[in-house]
Amino acid sequence: IIWFLGDESTSDETFSVAEQVKIKEYLNNGGKFFVTGSEIAWDLDFKGSVADKNFYHDYLKAVFLEDGLSGRSPATGIQPGDFSDLKLTYGVVYPEDYPDVLSPNGGSVIIFKYNQGSTAGVAYKGNFGGNFAIGSVVNLGFPLETVQDKEEISMFFKKILKYFDILVTVEEPEEFEKNIFVYPTVFKERFNIVFQNLENEIAEIELFRIDGTCVLSEKFNYQESIELNPGNINDGIYLLKIVINGRTKFYKLIKR
Repeated sequence: IIWFLGDESTSDETFSVAEQVKIKEYLNNGGKFFVTGSEIAWDLDFKGSVADKNFYHDYLKAVFLEDGLSGRSPATGIQPGDFSDLKLTYGVVYPEDYPDVLSPNGGSVIIFKYNQGSTAGVAYKGNFGGNFAIGSVVNLGFPLETVQDKEEISMFFKKILKYFDILVTVEEPEEFEKNIFVYPTVFKERFNIVFQNLENEIAEIELFRIDGTCVLSEKFNYQESIELNPGNINDGIYLLKIVINGRTKFYKLIKR
């Protein structure tokens, strides 16, 4: 989940009670959450209720230190670290006067600092709420969308996808894609996979929920058509992964 908040503050309610409940549930179950904005810590930790403070400390993994001033751009990645060698020149698309200054909390680490040395961002990997699932969060105290430089944005998202352990695949040859058909992509109980011109191959098939949980894993020797029933799974969006001889293809499916 990518959560952009810009300059939203106390009058806008950065995270409502209902939103906090959803984010807690998501992270408790191993979700990957990136949040960016200039007044989140101010709203939740400085001006918020006890519940707001606990949410910010325990789930966004930071503590509010101060309302930063203008002129602290760019934010640079800490070395060594997962975001080292990065520079984010924020406040260009629109001015940013009061970026939040943060402190890591609950096992998080500093990943970005403002140009005068205070903490601009933190990151955390581990369990949330005492649950076993491993989730992760990246929390920036300034609005990423105010960075105008496309190369800076591109490099940041490459780093964050790697930090979240999200696989980014290279496009496969066109002929490989044309030899696999999945239908229906919106299914009630079953869906089908049809293979063409893939004799003597083994297909590895996995179905994932959007939180990364695998709900189906099968291997098949070559067959022209396979019908799959993932069983009693909840309605929602799923990611189907098909691997054949080291080549990978993903499909989005919807269970209704």
